[in-house]
Amino acid sequence: YPTCVLCDVAQHCSNHATASGSTDHISCTCTCRNGWSGTDCSVCPSNYQQQNDACSLCALGHAGSGCPVCSIATHCGGPSKGSTVQSSADRTTCECTCKNKWDAASGCSVCPLPYAGTACDACTVGWYGYPNCAECTIATHCSS
Repeated sequence: YPTCVLCDVAQHCSNHATASGSTDHISCTCTCRNGWSGTDCSVCPSNYQQQNDACSLCALGHAGSGCPVCSIATHCGGPSKGSTVQSSADRTTCECTCKNKWDAASGCSVCPLPYAGTACDACTVGWYGYPNCAECTIATHCSS
C-alpha cells in the first residue's frame, strides 16, 4: 500500500520457483525448485552444478540426495581401506578405489573371498600366494 504488486515467479523469483506469494503483504516469498535457494531463488549452492536453467545435478565430487561431498571417510570405509573417491558420471553415487583387495562395489567394506586379513592383504585359509591367491588342492600340493 499504496501501490500493491502481484508477486510473480518470473519477476520476483528469478523464474526458479514453483510458487510465489506474500504472507506479510510487504514482500514476496518464493518456493524455490530444483535446488535453487535464496530469497529470490537466484542462488545455486556450491554442491550443485548450474546447467542452463537447472540447479539439480550434483557438482563434481558430490553425489546422492542433497549432493553431499564424496569422501573416503564416509563412502569408502576410511583411509585404511579407500585410496580415492569420485562422483559417478551421473552424480548419483560416490565411487571408491580401494586399497589392497577391498571390494569397491561395497564402498571398501567387504573383503571378498579368497582374500582375508584386517587389511584385506592376505589369502584366506586354504588359499596361498597373495595377491593372486590360488586354492590349495590335495592333488597339486600334498605328496602321497
